[in-house]
Amino acid sequence: MFFPSAPLQPEMSVICGRNEQGVQEAANQFGWSESVTDWRELVRRDDIDLIDINAPSDAHKEIALEAARQGKHLFCEKPLALTLADSREMLQAAEEAGVAHMVGFNYRFSPAVQLAKELVQSGRLGKIYHFRAFFLQDWIMDPSFPLVWRLQKEVAGSGSHGDLGAHLIDLARFLVGEFKEVIGMSETFIKERPLASEMTGLSAKGSSNADAPKGHRSTNSFEINGSLGSVRFDFERMNELEVYFTKDEEDVQGFRRVLATDPAHKYAEAWWPAGHTIGFEHTFTHEMLELVTAISEGRQPEPSFHDGVACQAIDQELVNNVSAAVQSGVGLAGLHGGMCDAFRNNVDWQFMTGGQWVAHPGNDGVEYTVNMKRGSSPLLDHIEDFQVKSEQYYLHVDPAVEVLATTRFPVVNGPHAANGPVDMPVVWTKRWGAGRVFYNSLGHHADIVEMKQVTEMMRSGFLWTAAGKALAQSRTDAVAEVYTGMADNQNN
Repeated sequence: MFFPSAPLQPEMSVICGRNEQGVQEAANQFGWSESVTDWRELVRRDDIDLIDINAPSDAHKEIALEAARQGKHLFCEKPLALTLADSREMLQAAEEAGVAHMVGFNYRFSPAVQLAKELVQSGRLGKIYHFRAFFLQDWIMDPSFPLVWRLQKEVAGSGSHGDLGAHLIDLARFLVGEFKEVIGMSETFIKERPLASEMTGLSAKGSSNADAPKGHRSTNSFEINGSLGSVRFDFERMNELEVYFTKDEEDVQGFRRVLATDPAHKYAEAWWPAGHTIGFEHTFTHEMLELVTAISEGRQPEPSFHDGVACQAIDQELVNNVSAAVQSGVGLAGLHGGMCDAFRNNVDWQFMTGGQWVAHPGNDGVEYTVNMKRGSSPLLDHIEDFQVKSEQYYLHVDPAVEVLATTRFPVVNGPHAANGPVDMPVVWTKRWGAGRVFYNSLGHHADIVEMKQVTEMMRSGFLWTAAGKALAQSRTDAVAEVYTGMADNQNN
C-alpha cells in the first residue's frame, strides 16, 4: 500500500484457487507468500485474519459463512450471493461473529467521486433534484466470446445487473441517498456462446442480462443536478469531475473540469504531485485502506455487507412491484427466456410466471409437434397442432398453471435432460391475484415467433391478459391478495 500511515499493514499471506498450477503462477507473479487449493483448510488457519472472497458468485455464501464461524474478517466482491436471502444470511453470520465485513464497491474510492460526495453533503449543490447514471461496456459484444462464468446465471446470479449495475446502485445510494421506488427491464441480447476452455458450469449454452453498448469501452457515468449546481462524472476519465454552479457569472456559466489530483482531494494526497493522475487499481488500494482502518478502529468499514444487501434488495423490489401490479389486475404476458428466465434465482418471480427455464438440453434443429390442448379455457381452441423446428426448451413448471399447449421432445443424439421422451408444457396461463398471466416458451429464433400459429397465440394471449385489468376493476369478487390457481374458469 502507498499509505505508510495506515494503522495496519496487510500481509499478502496466501492465495487460494482451484487450479494448482494457475494459482501458483499467480502467487509468484503478484507476490503472495503461499498458494493453496483448499479454501476450507485456509479459513481454519490461525495465522489468517482476513479472507478476501473473489470467487464466482455462487461460492460467496459458503466461504463467507465458514470464514465468519472461524472469526475471520471478511471482504467479499459483489454481488454478495445469488439471492437476497443468502446475502442476508451472510450479513447475519458476520454480525453474530463480530467480525468486520466489507463489500467490493470500489468506484466509491475514486477521488473524483469522493469530491462529488463532498459537494452534495456540504450543500454546495443545493437541494438535489435528479440523479441519473449508466454503465456501458462492449467487451463481450462478440458472440464468439466464450461462455465464462460471469455469463452463466446459475453461477453469476443477475448478469450485468449484479456485475455492473450494482455499482450504479451503490453510487446512487452513496451520493444522494436511498431508493423510494424501483422500475426496470432486462434483455439478453446474445443468448448462445461457445464453451470456455475452462469454466465453472456444465451447460453448453447460457445467458446474461446485458446492454448492447457498441463503442463504450467502460463508461461508468453519473450526473447529479441540484438547485445550486450540478456535477457529472465518467470513469473513462476517472481523475476528472465536471462541476457547474448557478452562481457563476453569466458569461462564464457552464460545466468546468476539476482535476481531482490535488492534495485537498481525498486519497490524492498519498500519490503524486497535483496534475499527475491515478488509475483503476488505485481505487482498490483506497478500498483496502478503509478496511484496515476500520478493523484498527473497531468499527465496520463502508461499504459493509449492509450495503451489499441493500443493493441486492433492488432486484427483489423490481419483482415486488411487478407482482403487486399483476395482483391488482394488470396483465403479464411474455415469451421465451425474457419472461421465465428474467429472475432465475427469485422464487417469487417463478410463482407469479408459473415456470422457470432450466436449460437447452441440446439438439438444436429438432423437429417436434406443438400439441394444442382443449381444456377449460377456449383461449387457443382456434389454433390447430403445428410443427416446429427449433432447440428444445426444458422448463420446471408450476402445477397451478393451465397448460394450453405441449410438445414431446424426442430423445435424439446429443445431451438430453431426461431418460425418455418428455411431454413439456410450452404455452400456459395462470392467475396471480386479480391479474392474468400468459406465457409462451416458443421463440428461440425470430422465425419461430413470426410463424402464423405462434403470432396468433401471442395475440390471443396478450389480449386475454390485457382484458383482465378492466375485469378486475368491475368485479367485486376479485381479491388481489390471493392468486386463485387454474381451477378457476378462465372464460371471463
